[in-house]
Amino acid sequence: KAIVFVFQELRDDMPSILADVFCILDIETGCLEEKHKRDHFTQLVGACLICVPDGMLKERLDPETLESLGLIKQAQQFNQKIVKIKTKLFNLLHIVNVILRSWVCSPFSWTRSLSVIMFIWCFFWFPQEPNGETPSSLYHIAAALLQHNLIALEDLYVHVSGRVVSVLVVLSSDLAAPPDNQKLGLLEALLRIGDWQHAQSIMDQMPAFYATSHKAIAIALCQLLHLIVEPLYRRAAVPKGAKGGLMTPLRNKQALRPAESFDDLSRGVFTMLCYLGPHLSHDPILFAKVVRLGKSFMKEVRTDTRVVSLYCWLASIDHCLSVCVCVCVCVCVSVSLSFTNLQARFSQWLSVSVINCLLCATSSGFSPRRLTKENVKPSGRQIGKLSHSNPTILFDYVSILLLVTAIMVRLASLCGAVFRKYPIELAGLLQYVTNQLKAGKSFDLLILKEVVQKMAGIEITDEMTVEQLEAMTGGEQLKAEGGYFGQIRNTKKSSQRLKDALLDHELALPLCLLMAQQRNGVVFSEGGEKHLKLVGKLYDQCHDTLVQFGGFLASNLSTEDYIKRVPSIDVLCNQFHTPHDAAFFLSRPMYAHQILSKYDELKKAEKGSRQQQKVHKYIAACEQIMAPVHEAVVSLHLPRVWDDLRPQFYATFWSLTMYDLAVPHNAYDREVNKLKIQIKGIEENTEMPLNKKKKEKERCTALQDKLQEEEKKQLEHVQRVLHRLKLEKDNWLLAKSTKNETITKFLQLCIFPRCVFSAIDAVYCARFVELVHQQKTPNFCTLLCYDRVFSDIIYTVASCTENESRRYGRFLCCMLETVTRWHSDRAIYEKECGNYPGFLTIFRASGFDGGNKADQLDYENFRHVVHKWHYKLTKASVHCLETGEYTHIRNILIVLTKILPWYPKVLNLGQALECRVHKICQEEKEKRPDLYALAMGYSGQLKGRKVHMVPENEFHHKEQPVRSATPGTLQNGPGNTGKPASAGKAEEGAIEDSDKSKDKSQAAQKTASKNSTAANKVSSSNGSSTPNRYCTQDPTFHAAQAQNDVLLSSLI
Repeated sequence: KAIVFVFQELRDDMPSILADVFCILDIETGCLEEKHKRDHFTQLVGACLICVPDGMLKERLDPETLESLGLIKQAQQFNQKIVKIKTKLFNLLHIVNVILRSWVCSPFSWTRSLSVIMFIWCFFWFPQEPNGETPSSLYHIAAALLQHNLIALEDLYVHVSGRVVSVLVVLSSDLAAPPDNQKLGLLEALLRIGDWQHAQSIMDQMPAFYATSHKAIAIALCQLLHLIVEPLYRRAAVPKGAKGGLMTPLRNKQALRPAESFDDLSRGVFTMLCYLGPHLSHDPILFAKVVRLGKSFMKEVRTDTRVVSLYCWLASIDHCLSVCVCVCVCVCVSVSLSFTNLQARFSQWLSVSVINCLLCATSSGFSPRRLTKENVKPSGRQIGKLSHSNPTILFDYVSILLLVTAIMVRLASLCGAVFRKYPIELAGLLQYVTNQLKAGKSFDLLILKEVVQKMAGIEITDEMTVEQLEAMTGGEQLKAEGGYFGQIRNTKKSSQRLKDALLDHELALPLCLLMAQQRNGVVFSEGGEKHLKLVGKLYDQCHDTLVQFGGFLASNLSTEDYIKRVPSIDVLCNQFHTPHDAAFFLSRPMYAHQILSKYDELKKAEKGSRQQQKVHKYIAACEQIMAPVHEAVVSLHLPRVWDDLRPQFYATFWSLTMYDLAVPHNAYDREVNKLKIQIKGIEENTEMPLNKKKKEKERCTALQDKLQEEEKKQLEHVQRVLHRLKLEKDNWLLAKSTKNETITKFLQLCIFPRCVFSAIDAVYCARFVELVHQQKTPNFCTLLCYDRVFSDIIYTVASCTENESRRYGRFLCCMLETVTRWHSDRAIYEKECGNYPGFLTIFRASGFDGGNKADQLDYENFRHVVHKWHYKLTKASVHCLETGEYTHIRNILIVLTKILPWYPKVLNLGQALECRVHKICQEEKEKRPDLYALAMGYSGQLKGRKVHMVPENEFHHKEQPVRSATPGTLQNGPGNTGKPASAGKAEEGAIEDSDKSKDKSQAAQKTASKNSTAANKVSSSNGSSTPNRYCTQDPTFHAAQAQNDVLLSSLI
């Protein structure tokens, strides 16, 4: 039975072929003398009776054979009946020929026409025999009469038998064989003779795809399409070297004319394809012809404006190509479409053109529910079969069953790898991410991040080593060699494709602005519905993608393209509501490009200039480019902000980078030495071929020269920038308000927003503070700035995300590095801080019998201040660790890990931290494993740093506190003289101890004059009086707290 089923599936006429074979074997075996062969033949035919009908065998085999098979009783009687039947048929044929001859030769009057019509009607009108079939010749005659307009379709159609039902009823019926449907038979005959007009009228009266769901009609329509498109296909779509047989056209003047051009297809071909729909799969050859014609048409339509023909092709793709068996071949046509048309096709396929959506969805759910370890391959095959004809339904349904996070990570990685390797259209993906951001959804930014990383080689991570971070402050060549984790070679072509896709569809700036706006949207729009940890992850992902994408645009877009697309800073902030840090991040490359272009223009105007003149030309270029920026930034903040900071200082801070401040000589030397070692290894390699050895040496040598040239170029640039800053520093800060307010605004508007933007910006902020100090900037109190940074970090740490905590920790690490260098040696302190205005202090008496005296903070008092900062850091860290809040503990552990090289340095403070971290490890081991892992990692590193810790008396000179007196107060910087201590406290917000009584103040004044070099305590950054808890097991820590709270005086 299985073999018979396979035979029937291969060919419909297989029974007839077998009957012909048996007829020949019957003749041959009848002539043989071997009787056993005749017996074998009889047995074979008897076994095949299940697949060959009896009537077909009675027509072709001898009566004797039929008698041996048992199909007839007597061969002689059977022969007599056959002779009688043939005689009757011959006589009937003779009569019909006579009648037809008379019809053809005699005039065709209306009465004779009526008789012919009645003759045709009688076959349709009179009831047929049960399960009888209407002769195909009758359909052909009726179709011919309809084509020549001898009969009206309306008059004939009402008398044609056959019931029309929906396609779903036909598919769900369990009938063994459908009854004879004369409507479908007439329709097939019309298609065979090429009468599309009447055939279309009949199909319009049936449900969609009902007629073509019958194989005979679908094949007849395919054959008609073959004949119509054959001339055009031979002319425009036959592949080179392909050979095929020509098709005989219809000899019927009433049929549709063959198509000679693409415009001729609109006469009926597109309509036929839409009626045919998915049943085009019955004729793969026609399918291939349509696909090839589509490709040829798309090539021509690019340079043509045939919009109507284009939409006809799109409708054909929707109705038949998209749902045929070979969807992959359909892509050959679709890839030539524009992005908008292509996306419209996908939407159409998913929402409109799908008929079996419920059936496919049900089958889709069946496979995953029964998926086990043992039936993975069979289930995979089943899903593959379901997705072969129309994958949009399947994957739209199956994706609900999958974990979104896991599939998105893998999908993003796949997209990045595929788009890098293959020239696939990127506009769809970029537009999709843009639309998701417009809808307030940032999760899909993971795909964009992976695509930029794979195609451009730009990766964003905060887990960078010190060497990598140093390399990232150099030029592009140094970044490529030492700044990234992976190699970024061979990304030129893929970067160009990504850039072209962004520029061609105008998506570069919209993506940047949407990502910048979405950062706040994640917190304020999505934050209430999602877990705090997830909100932080989404915020970091949005921010990191913005930094990565902005870096790609800055390094790949030309100066003209970048300036053309990025608006001015005031437009970005005021009209597009872009956060200030993101707005300056996008504008910064534009300022650098403009200044460099203007500088080159001024140099060319006056060739042969000396170095000093070049510096002046660079300063002139900066003034011309940055002057409009200075005016634009005024609108970004309230007028009172500019009472302390000049717009010039604000714009200078936000427009510079680490590339402008310092040259990473160590990083350049490190990469050059690597290349030298590599060259030496190539020379010593005896197995490498000479030609390859030569190429590798040339490559390394060229790269070495590029690095050295880049280092020289950056050194000249840094010298010009520092000279410019030296000339501008006197106009940076105004003295209209107190230094405390100036530092507050500087930290609030400049340092804190930028130090958490990226790892490079964190280093930049620390180095910029040091640079402002080194430039001896008037009205800038270095000591107060560092004090505000270190004194209370609780609120800053609590408000950071995970990645921001790493950047903030890196910023504190760089600040502590500078402070530790000054603290380590008196000579260094005297050289870099001794005569600098940032360390100028005013000793102000707290009584009435003393005046104010300006003096530099000496080295020993600075050591006291540094110890106070370490104590404040310990106090804030212990508070965060003891809150029990997940964010506080996670962030402070990250920050402490980052600043571990420079903190803690004092043994008792380190022991206090170790005690509390050990408690965290015990408490969080079972409850929050991620916190436990962070605490264990920091605890292990802290124990390794114990050998570098020193006792407190070695860190600074300790003196016995005088508890009966309040020490005198200090004020930093000139001005505000002659004010009492209480006024200084109210204005500066820096004095912790208030005046208690006149006698105590006098005693404190005597103590301060007696011990002029005593330690002076610096106030907290925000005056917070929030109590903090400590590790009670460490009495040394309590002693340090008491000493700092009582002994140290206020230093401003």
